[in-house]
Amino acid sequence: MHAAGILYVPRDLKPLGAMLLALHAAAALLEPAGVDRRAVVRVISAAAVASIHGLPVKAAGLPRADVAAKLSRVPLFVITNKEDAPYLTEFDQATGRRGGAFFLDPRDALETFKDVKAFDPNAALSVVPLDSVWFELPRSDKEAAAAPLPKAGTSTDLRLFKIRRIESEATEANTLLESQRAKPLPSSSVPLFYIKSMSLDVDGKRQVPYFFRLEDLKAAVGQMDTSATADDVQVISLEKFVAQLSKETLSPPPLLVAAAPAAAVVERMGLGTSEMGQGTGASRAPPQDPLEELVLTTPFSERRK
Repeated sequence: MHAAGILYVPRDLKPLGAMLLALHAAAALLEPAGVDRRAVVRVISAAAVASIHGLPVKAAGLPRADVAAKLSRVPLFVITNKEDAPYLTEFDQATGRRGGAFFLDPRDALETFKDVKAFDPNAALSVVPLDSVWFELPRSDKEAAAAPLPKAGTSTDLRLFKIRRIESEATEANTLLESQRAKPLPSSSVPLFYIKSMSLDVDGKRQVPYFFRLEDLKAAVGQMDTSATADDVQVISLEKFVAQLSKETLSPPPLLVAAAPAAAVVERMGLGTSEMGQGTGASRAPPQDPLEELVLTTPFSERRK
């Protein structure tokens, strides 16, 4: 079932099947829908700098449009004002500069949202696909520092923003890398977990899944008839992953799998938005889990009209 461009996944579906449907739920973020979520992308794009910070594409790698299609399956969460402009919610003590964040985990976004809501009652959480911001994010601290700071608390200059990784997953990744006698992840790099020999049949072809959460990878392994084990897990940063896509053709092709909490919020928004027309007086059973409560009680930008 589609609602507001988002696919609802039945709760009784087995974990692996739910994960595969969640991939399509995240991909649905690309569908054109006249909701405020897409307005966030329009607001950002309208003020984007003329130069594109995308990685160079070589003939052997994927064209940028194909790279973007892979990134589009990953939802990000950002706090916005009533005009859908993203808030600068971060502060660097060392430099004294403000910045903003796009969150991979909606629970992290919710904590920041609560702080913003204290001074802006019209603030909301917006959901945007990763590809809509990736190519405009800064590639270095120097590039980020070159962006002028606005007087307002919001900005559409994506050089002031970063992707907020899931810190618990960074810890898991560095533990794995240490056991493999590899270098730890650079500060703030987003880890991806994968097994070379593991593949899934998605969109009619075999693809190697890259997970944002180690727990999700382990759950998928447990649901599959495969000889792969947790000992086969490897780690790569999202930045290196995208660079690799642009430089060489991978076979089987890779597939990004959004963190389970993010995918769950996206698909449950399909349920939540379909109920909005019932009115505030409609009775509703208590939420069955924290993520459902987040969806039903947090103002997402597409619900404001």
